[in-house]
Amino acid sequence: MRQHLLIALALFAASVPAQAHDPNAGHKMPVAGKSETAPGLETIHIADARVIDQNGAERRFGEVVGDGPVVVTFIYTSCTTICPVANGIFQIVQEDLDAAGDDRTRLVSVSIDPVRDSPAALHRTADAFEAKDRWTFVTGSVPEIADVLRSFGLSLGSVEDHDPMFLVGSGNGRFVRIAGLPAPETLLGTLARVEGR
Repeated sequence: MRQHLLIALALFAASVPAQAHDPNAGHKMPVAGKSETAPGLETIHIADARVIDQNGAERRFGEVVGDGPVVVTFIYTSCTTICPVANGIFQIVQEDLDAAGDDRTRLVSVSIDPVRDSPAALHRTADAFEAKDRWTFVTGSVPEIADVLRSFGLSLGSVEDHDPMFLVGSGNGRFVRIAGLPAPETLLGTLARVEGR
């Protein structure tokens, strides 16, 4: 299964530039597996905004992130370019964490299109990528999601122009920022590094 998913992700990423007619063609599309990790850890004060998860439950974002290891990324469900690749990366990371017996690490996908991304839309995406309990998708009101994004140094804007971003945290508010679409092994290695493993 994993090998099939990796091949599918690579083929998908290679086909994206040919999709000039796609409404997301303006997406800045990095090469899958290529990423840039910011040096060192940065302190991030997580916004305690009200969010809604893929099951329709209202929660506080701080509770979703938790106080243990976490990886956060930013997606929208109607995206046909980089977001499915980011979700595929999370799917592989989820499988690897499960296989390693890691029951602490959380994966969080934050919608950058809160107007269109309903809990039902997030639930469909979660189902499509076989998200388990560790992987939470969140949306919310525009002001609440804007607060969440601001806490990570990001802002709401044109969804088509967002760059892929992953933040890997240790649970103490310290994160490593990874721009681009990292290989799953890069995220797992960064998790081990921030956890001191």
